[in-house]
Amino acid sequence: MAARILSAREMEAERQAIAERVKATYGVDYLQSLPAAIPPGNVLLHNRVQPTRRLGSNGFRAWLVAADDDRHARRVVCDCGWAPELGTHHRVVWTNETH
Repeated sequence: MAARILSAREMEAERQAIAERVKATYGVDYLQSLPAAIPPGNVLLHNRVQPTRRLGSNGFRAWLVAADDDRHARRVVCDCGWAPELGTHHRVVWTNETH
């Protein structure tokens, strides 16, 4: 099967379609850029990939969730030093991870 080269418009449409599936399935709406502040009632959460300032780089993803959203109950306060200007943030943990 020959590889097909996608136009920029097609690539963006594919990215949006994937983002919608992730949001519908997991309640996650990945940030494209950091907010100026964490909105009240929300928590800033990131995955377990080594944090980078550029979201999406090397698989690093971050998103906001409602503080009481139990779909993200496997989270802990993170002390990695990423985005200190936003205050406390959390990271996702594996079920067998303690900290």
